[in-house]
Amino acid sequence: MKRALPLIFAVIIPITCLADTLIVDPNGSADFVTIQEAIDFSWHGDSIVVRPGLYQENLHFDGRAITLTSADPNNPNVVDSTTINGTVTFDFLEGPVTTLIGFTVAGSRRNSLLIADGTGIKENPDISGNIIVWQDNRNGDWDIYGYDLETRQEFEICIAANDQSYPAVSGNIVVWNDYRNDNHDIYGYDISTSSEFAICTGTGLQYIPAIDGDIVVWQDDRNGNSDIYGYDLSTSSEFAICTVAGNQNDVAVHGNIVVWKDYRNSNNDIYGYDLSTSSEFAICTDTAHQYSPAVYGDVVVWKDYRNANSDIYGYDLGTSSEFAICTAAGEQQQPAIYDEIVVWRNGNYGSYDIFGYDLGTGAEFAICTEAENQEYPALSGDIVVWQDYRNGKWDIYGDDFIFQQNHPTLASADNGIVCYFSGPSIIGNQIIGMNSCGVLSQYGSGPLVTSNIIKHCYYGIKEGEGVAEGNFVSRNEYGIDNYAGTVTDNTIWLNGAGVSLSDGNISGNEVYNNYSGIFDCDATVSGNILYGNYAAISHCDGEVSDNSVTSSQYLSIYNCNGTVSFNSVRGNNAAGIESCGGVVEKNIVLENNYGIFGCDGTVKNNIAAANFADGIASCNNIVANNTIIYNKDCGVRYCSGTVKNNIIAYNESTGLYGSASNSYNCFFQNAGGSFYDNYAKTGDMYDNPKFYQLGYWDENGTPGDDSDDTWVEGDSHLLSEYGRWDPLSKNWVTDGETSPCVNAGDPADSIGQELNPNGGRINMGAYGGTIEASKSLTDGPGPVAECVAPPSMDANDDCKVDLTDLAVFASEWLSCGLDIQSACW
Repeated sequence: MKRALPLIFAVIIPITCLADTLIVDPNGSADFVTIQEAIDFSWHGDSIVVRPGLYQENLHFDGRAITLTSADPNNPNVVDSTTINGTVTFDFLEGPVTTLIGFTVAGSRRNSLLIADGTGIKENPDISGNIIVWQDNRNGDWDIYGYDLETRQEFEICIAANDQSYPAVSGNIVVWNDYRNDNHDIYGYDISTSSEFAICTGTGLQYIPAIDGDIVVWQDDRNGNSDIYGYDLSTSSEFAICTVAGNQNDVAVHGNIVVWKDYRNSNNDIYGYDLSTSSEFAICTDTAHQYSPAVYGDVVVWKDYRNANSDIYGYDLGTSSEFAICTAAGEQQQPAIYDEIVVWRNGNYGSYDIFGYDLGTGAEFAICTEAENQEYPALSGDIVVWQDYRNGKWDIYGDDFIFQQNHPTLASADNGIVCYFSGPSIIGNQIIGMNSCGVLSQYGSGPLVTSNIIKHCYYGIKEGEGVAEGNFVSRNEYGIDNYAGTVTDNTIWLNGAGVSLSDGNISGNEVYNNYSGIFDCDATVSGNILYGNYAAISHCDGEVSDNSVTSSQYLSIYNCNGTVSFNSVRGNNAAGIESCGGVVEKNIVLENNYGIFGCDGTVKNNIAAANFADGIASCNNIVANNTIIYNKDCGVRYCSGTVKNNIIAYNESTGLYGSASNSYNCFFQNAGGSFYDNYAKTGDMYDNPKFYQLGYWDENGTPGDDSDDTWVEGDSHLLSEYGRWDPLSKNWVTDGETSPCVNAGDPADSIGQELNPNGGRINMGAYGGTIEASKSLTDGPGPVAECVAPPSMDANDDCKVDLTDLAVFASEWLSCGLDIQSACW
């Protein structure tokens, strides 16, 4: 053995001291052609640098403590062009030193977004920016509906009598073909002002409009055949564009250029008109037929029959040059164009698909090849929409096509990155298009997943016990699901479920425009910003605190049974806090439908103000020390438990509606009176609560119309000659008078955290019993301390670590609960 030791060290020392940098290039100009070859050759401490290229391979790290990196992980173009088309697997006890950084890990899944389904047929979509419009017969006749991609909210545009059809949109303006007057007319709607207006209701038929900016164009038969007319929204002036013999129709417009299909030569040709010069010009007069032109900038595209079937051709107005875009077998029809991207319906009946073409690169790519038919594509920016028959009727679908355009040859992959029994570092990658999971971690795996873009997967991040931090998680069916680790500082946007079934702490995330924001998560949910979700925070049974929840469509904070505290819940279409079974305390709940509704736990120290229905309703336990003011309906309704120490004032209906065990409440200037089916009891009073600053409803110049009213927040701290907390200066100030609600709560109640001088009696309102309670003339008991940060070594639950805890620790020293005692030490 003595002879062997030097030999062992002679082997170990060179291995641990030497670390190599290995280069991978698919063109064969480096150390390795494939990434797996480099991994197999590597050893602990090595770095593998991978040059841009498409690597269609599955990777296994096999326990190597190495760094696998793209050539420049800080350059988005390098990350995007260094693509692993396959699954990266960590399954051999890899730890945080094993790092994957700066790649695109990609599959071929196209995560088409279902825009509109439900009852009725949806057809003829159009898109501008975030706004999608279509015609819809859910009500019997054809109507016009819209959808906002940012808010994920559908809205009515026009449901007037008879049919409205063929909508087009530009910015906030929607135009359509309208039959309400038993004649085809052109109408418009301004989304920003929710106002409808007529554009052309003259004699003859006006139909199938197009719009760009302030210019609306349509085909018009007032002269006995189909001509092209226009209207300038900025000047409210109508003008003729083309009234020559023969029919002109299929009109489109962009900027100053109007194009259409023209039959003046007894053949369907493509003509154009420049609004800036009032000049008409021919674009294509080939002897075959040309149909359905579209225009963007200097490029006009159309459907062309010169090759005996329908193809897509284009023309550059700047260079006066024509070119073919797609002349493949089968039918290519219904072209649309935005910037350098052309899309069209591709194939024969029964298998119509949506394809695209990049004019800059000359690359064609598939956008949607689902079963059944997809038709009538339209596009704006990175989004293409179409009508889709995959569900047995026409619905509206959409897709972000840019990734597919840049990666047209990717093979299908179920999972992007898989971790079994491992905890590697996964940093700064794009993980896109997986049929199942972007990142999947199982069997106790705890990877660091940070600063990645994860989108277009079924699950973005699924399972695991590590840290998911600083990722952009978007357009997945489930963003982060069943995760037991920490979820922090991520941007979670436009997923079906943002964070779901995850029991690790969820904090500091921006969660917006998902169907459900944070769902069924039972650890702490704190410090998150949620807005524009259909449901924000729901079915979460851990602590829900310090979150900002705004613009939810259906549920705000719902059915959460842990403590719900210190949240700002404002401007939601639903109730602010609803059906929660734990303590609901110290929340600010403003401008929601209901404020706090149907909560069975204690509801205390909340401000429920300026809600469009009741402030607090159907809460049947303890409703105490709340400030309930300026709500559009009742202050408190149908709360049959204890209702005390509240300030209920300035509500537009009754103060307290329905039976309750009420006492020691302050009522003032509720428009429907203080009580309905109830009466004043012990300690109830009618008096001006004397807040420091009253809030008020700004009617925005439309008195009598509540729909556009906005709440201007005041300060509901109570006036005091002896000390009022000023949240702006973070200091105590004195006033010239004292509110009657100071020292007016139930004398049997503890003063809680009220600082001296506190008079020995709790104040009414939201700040009663808290450290921000307004002070009074005389001293009382000292404030009761609350445990806000329990130490981990606190064995006896008194929120401090002292000799008592040490004694408990000592009594347990060398105890072992393993079922095999020999495994203890």
